[in-house]
Amino acid sequence: MNRLILIGNGFDLAHNLKTSYANFIKWYFEDLIEQVRSCQSDRYDEDPLCQFSIKCSPDPIYGWNARFSEFTHDQIKGYIEHTLSSVISYDKTDPIKVELCPLIRKIAQSFETRKWVDIENEYYSLLKERHRGNVVIYSSIDKLNKEMAFLTQKLAEYLSNIMKEIVEKDIIVDEIKHYMLESFSIDDISIGGKQALCDHINSRLILLKKELSPIIDSADIELPTKTVDIEKYNAIEENLDEYFKGRGKYEQLPIELRSPDKIMLLNFNYTNTADLYLPQKDGYEVNHIHGTLSDVEKMIFGYGDELDDDFKDIIKRNDNDYLTNIKSIRYLETDNYRKLLSFIDSSPFQIYIMGHSCGNSDRTMLNTLFEHKNCVSIKPFYYDKGDGKDNYIELIENILRNFTDAKAMRDKVVNKSYCKPLPNHS
Repeated sequence: MNRLILIGNGFDLAHNLKTSYANFIKWYFEDLIEQVRSCQSDRYDEDPLCQFSIKCSPDPIYGWNARFSEFTHDQIKGYIEHTLSSVISYDKTDPIKVELCPLIRKIAQSFETRKWVDIENEYYSLLKERHRGNVVIYSSIDKLNKEMAFLTQKLAEYLSNIMKEIVEKDIIVDEIKHYMLESFSIDDISIGGKQALCDHINSRLILLKKELSPIIDSADIELPTKTVDIEKYNAIEENLDEYFKGRGKYEQLPIELRSPDKIMLLNFNYTNTADLYLPQKDGYEVNHIHGTLSDVEKMIFGYGDELDDDFKDIIKRNDNDYLTNIKSIRYLETDNYRKLLSFIDSSPFQIYIMGHSCGNSDRTMLNTLFEHKNCVSIKPFYYDKGDGKDNYIELIENILRNFTDAKAMRDKVVNKSYCKPLPNHS
């Protein structure tokens, strides 16, 4: 039996890395302002998301136009904020005209309203608007896609800067590593998955009795000797049913019988934080399902909800521009998705969720994982907000949206009493 660990942005945040979309958008506008201020002319149009122009006429005496370098950081920031809050694109009294494309305007306004933003969801909502016939916002999907491509490159630039600043050995959280490698708990396994756990222990007993202990050695387990106590394992095999009558009895089983065969970290981030955790040995793998910062062209940044009603209609259109940023298509550019399918098809598996919100932008893949016949457990590590508050229920609500079978969800998802908050780097 294996373990699949979903690594989302909350995982990086737990390591004190400012990798949220909100962090990125703040940086994007700060960087944009500095780019504009360095411009020595009266027009800045190098950014396809935002364009700036000075509206004043040439000085009648000296004969030169005002330049952006003459404005302060706060002045340009104020004009951007005024544009975002105004119904019209700019105020006639402002000396600077700011033109924001619908994508960046929608993202920024979402951030200002809710203090967080899901860029992929905002992109998809604009895609659906155009699909429904709204040509006022975007007359061309190609334009929206080019703006999304530019935003992807800026995101890669931002995250690359963050990864250059960290000292890898200093950010590892030992408690997180312990949870990744820990043995299976009987309380976590679904009713329908108990037999799979029993079969797993039986298979390990067979290996140990054949003195093949190195094959099942785990990263956090060092067997004292390759010589095994055959009588001890014979006794366990004969009375195995007794060990499944309660947690206390089950935990008396040797840890080498209860540990996972293989572990895969399914990394939805573009950073390499997850790579710091698993040992470099057979049976342990990090799958960068959305790509990495080392190859920006193959980074998957878009939308993946094929269960959405609008998506079914979009597929029927004879227009491939609508499919440019659909994740299920982009997955075919590498063999990462096939590796994932091979992993979940090979054996029963338990899912750990570490920092992934389980939102709709990955709904297609999550539905494939959660409702797979081999999935025997889904254990979320929730975010502890402090003051006795956490996001466990919110996370469960998101998980539910990725199921079509609510009964299966209730059996597979581990209840809160057996779950823990995701540890933070102190």
